[in-house]
Amino acid sequence: AGASMLVNHDNKRFQHELFYAGDEFFEIFTFDFIEGSIDQALEKPYTLVLTRSMRDSYFPNEDALGKTLMLRDSLEFEVSGVIEDIPAQSHMQFEGLLSFATYERLNPNFTYTGADGWGNFNVRNYLLLKEGVDYSAFSEKAAELYRNEVGEILEQMGVDFTVGFIPL
Repeated sequence: AGASMLVNHDNKRFQHELFYAGDEFFEIFTFDFIEGSIDQALEKPYTLVLTRSMRDSYFPNEDALGKTLMLRDSLEFEVSGVIEDIPAQSHMQFEGLLSFATYERLNPNFTYTGADGWGNFNVRNYLLLKEGVDYSAFSEKAAELYRNEVGEILEQMGVDFTVGFIPL
């Protein structure tokens, strides 16, 4: 889930494209860390990873690790990492990543697992298939996932869903 958010620090205020990401994000995608490390970058609530350009907007010529930024004039986040800017050819374009643990803290009724989680469509999910997995066979099996898990509820609502994948 992402949004354009107002960020401020020492009277500097800019809008940035920020996304929430789980702590597994850097296990799936490779980004070059300038500050911090992938191990715990998005593990704790109220932490964020900045791109180099976003860091330079607030902390020119200095390290940002451990410093704080204010989001939406009320939420204080600690910088837990800085990565190189996102290449222009990437389908993911963001200036910073907020820990998904923050989203869960701010939205205590949110669930993305179990019976209650099947209606949450506001997040992107990425899968890293094991070497040797047949993508076509996997896609075919997964297509019916919603029907198999909550088909009765979907029928009552008059909707239908299938799962599809886009290889990256």
